[in-house]
Amino acid sequence: MENYKSIDCLICLSNKIKKYWLMGNGWQRYKCNDCSHTFTIWWVRWTYDSNFKTRVIENYCHRDQRALDIVKHYWISTRTLIKRSKEHKKSCPNCKK
Repeated sequence: MENYKSIDCLICLSNKIKKYWLMGNGWQRYKCNDCSHTFTIWWVRWTYDSNFKTRVIENYCHRDQRALDIVKHYWISTRTLIKRSKEHKKSCPNCKK
């Protein structure tokens, strides 16, 4: 992926990303210059911390961002977004109708 400058960090949302190292399977890892988080873009599973999950759901439920925009920006699946938003709506007084 040559246009890695357009990638945002999954943790701090900074766009100060650089190539970090090439994995043995040929996938590129990237590093954020602001928070030092390293990540891989293509098809590698990773776990998200609770702050990241909260930020994604807040953007979807309370800031009315479109699901498609959130999925593309944060590199998560639509199914995960829907599942987390349903869990959130059960406990959020602002989301209950």
